[in-house]
Amino acid sequence: MIFQSLFIVFTFFYLLRTVRNIFYQLFLWQLKEYRWDRMYIHLKTYQGKKLVFGKISLIKWFAIFLWPFFESVGIYYFYYPYFPILIFFIYFTEGTLYLLEARSGFKMPKFTPKTLGVITLTVLILIFSYFNFITFSPFGLTLLLLDKILPLIIASFILIFSVPSLIYKKIIYMRAGLKRKSLPELKVIGITGSFGKTSTKEFLFTLLSSKYKVVKTNDFINTEIGVAKSLLSDVSSKTEFYIAEMAAYKKGEIKLISKIVAPDIGVVTAINEQHLELFGSIENTMKAKYELIESLKNNGIAIFNGNNKYCLTMEKWAKEKGLTTIIYGTNPQTARDLIAYDIKTYPDKLTFKVKKGKEVEAFDVQVLGFHNIENLLAAIALSTIENMKLREISMVAKKIRPFKKTMEPIEGINKSLFINDTFNVNPESVSAAISYLQQFKRKKILILQPMIELGDKTDKLHEKVIEEAVRVCDYIFLTNLNYHVAIMNGARKVEKGEKKVKSGTSEEIVMLLEGLLDPGDVVIFEGKETEKIMKRLLSKNKK
Repeated sequence: MIFQSLFIVFTFFYLLRTVRNIFYQLFLWQLKEYRWDRMYIHLKTYQGKKLVFGKISLIKWFAIFLWPFFESVGIYYFYYPYFPILIFFIYFTEGTLYLLEARSGFKMPKFTPKTLGVITLTVLILIFSYFNFITFSPFGLTLLLLDKILPLIIASFILIFSVPSLIYKKIIYMRAGLKRKSLPELKVIGITGSFGKTSTKEFLFTLLSSKYKVVKTNDFINTEIGVAKSLLSDVSSKTEFYIAEMAAYKKGEIKLISKIVAPDIGVVTAINEQHLELFGSIENTMKAKYELIESLKNNGIAIFNGNNKYCLTMEKWAKEKGLTTIIYGTNPQTARDLIAYDIKTYPDKLTFKVKKGKEVEAFDVQVLGFHNIENLLAAIALSTIENMKLREISMVAKKIRPFKKTMEPIEGINKSLFINDTFNVNPESVSAAISYLQQFKRKKILILQPMIELGDKTDKLHEKVIEEAVRVCDYIFLTNLNYHVAIMNGARKVEKGEKKVKSGTSEEIVMLLEGLLDPGDVVIFEGKETEKIMKRLLSKNKK
């Protein structure tokens, strides 16, 4: 009876961890957009290494390799009686940890035909493998082997599914390209850059929509397939402007998007080290983003951020190509065509003046952070091309609000202020968040997901932003231990700076913040991992 009860408990825990791991690994593949290069980079981080070399994982490998060793030296009878106990202990411990994790919710993939197909085939292969392994290995060893080959099974099916997925994408690209050719009067604006793309797109949409029929890529859609589907489903013969946000992780991807949508105007918002590990160098990043400008027709217009030195270099390339170029910014020496000055930042808005030739106009816009000046200027520059005067643009700009998950203000717990900046995290976004916090008198708190895919600049950039953060913030909470040595090196550059930096699980950070926050305190959430913490805190507001 006791044996049967233990077996039921064991089976429950084993099935729980198997289902959870299938879901988690598919979630991770989706997060990395099914890209092998991004998954490889993830596996090099502390989080990635923990998946393979975590304590429980190492115990499993130890148990697997001990079995053939004892068998080969003829003393497996010594190991065998204790083996089931070891297996029960491993999966009981792991199952208990996953039950605790389940309280805040497993990380789940989006259930698409592809993920459902992978799940179904993975389960079938696990069942098939079980009945094959059990014929030549003990029950416990069979379960360990199935456990360790699970990532390989999922990766194999993702590779297999990539073939029909590629065929499907090619068909969508072709259909989207044909539709674009059937709409010669449609004016397409392409927006790319290392950061600032989404905000610029949303600001521009608000401005142009006041006068024209405009369609944009929704939310954060910016890949080849996302843009192609958007063009097919959202654009009609009545559409006057189509705004396409374009992203890339390597050269050739923006070229493909541009081939599909045939842009008339191209904007490069900024270039930095974002995804440097994928591009290989800043030069490659510049060349990849410049594919948008290269795709423009001879009468096309290329717009660049004069505050960014890499954009200024790209503007020279565009002029050599014979394109009309426009430069915007806040620096009088580089912002040749559109400049913002007399800039004032407030907790809930920005005010500034814009000069274009002889036109001068004051702006009052309810977005947060000095960095948004650049995104607003890009949108204003584009609007002036389309026969909108600065006065008209200034009036419409009053309707602009922060886009979701990009410096979005939310009422926090205990009458504190939360800033949701969870969509992305890069060196500029963190620096901008820190700069925004400087204007507050109460406690200033940064919840930070360490940055990824920064290549050989990773340690240097983490040191830099953390040094900035400890000079301004009262507390910094890290969601994981990636690049922790570099982070603490940065913190130690400021006296007692390391005491401000803490790391922990989501649950631990939530508990600390609950007891820490008072009215008027400000918390900025930087990066996707921090959204879970923010949501758990906000859920307590509703109770």
